[in-house]
Order: sequence, then structure tokens, then C-alpha cells
Amino acid sequence: MAKFSVDYFGRPSRDLAAELRPCIERTFPQLRGMAIDYQWSCNMGIVINRIPQLGKLAPNVWFAQGYSGHGLATSHIVGEVMAAAVMAQTESFDVFQRFNHVRAPVGDWLGRKMLALGMWYYLQLEKFR
Repeated sequence: MAKFSVDYFGRPSRDLAAELRPCIERTFPQLRGMAIDYQWSCNMGIVINRIPQLGKLAPNVWFAQGYSGHGLATSHIVGEVMAAAVMAQTESFDVFQRFNHVRAPVGDWLGRKMLALGMWYYLQLEKFR
């Protein structure tokens, strides 16, 4: 089983490169033993339904959040959606507005525990796909 570098309890990784190396080398065997020059980690905005939250707080205040760990892959697409919306082309933006987003009615401490349990559950389901 792969060890993931994401810590849903808010603890920082001690050595992100070492944690990711087995997954990288299993996926890309040709990279085995190569140096990892750069690594980063960050807090993630994970939302219950895994659909990014796009919205408008005021006529000139827009927001996009909740990429659920896929920000690198989706932020440029959401950026295009938001740019079009700012220019009054809201068709794609309106699609995101139709989704209901909820917040677990618990505090951060219990919420992180529930998130970790949920992520573990779905990881187990993925093993049987």
C-alpha cells in the first residue's frame, strides 16, 4: 500500500520527497534513483462533493476554492471559467453555481478526523476497482 504525503490531520510532512519516491518510481520506473530537486506541500481545500466552489461575494469580488487536492490540474480551467464570468460570459460559471455545497456541522478537529476516515474508506474502495 502506498504511503500518501497528504496529511488530513494538518501535520506537515517530514520528508515529502521520500514519501513520494516509491509512488513516483512505481509509476515511472525510468526515474528510479533520480534526485528530486524541488518539493512542496500545502494546505488543501477539500470539499465534501469534490466539486470546486466558484462564487461571487459582491459585484467585484469573485472566488474559486475547494480543488480537493487537484488544484494543479484544475486551477487553469477554473481560471478560464472565472475570467469568462468576469467578462459577463457566465454559462460555465452558472454550471458550478447549480451544485450545493455543505459544511460538515462539526468543528475543525472532528472535521479533519471525519475527512481522514472518508478518504481512507474511498481508498479501500479504489483497491477493488
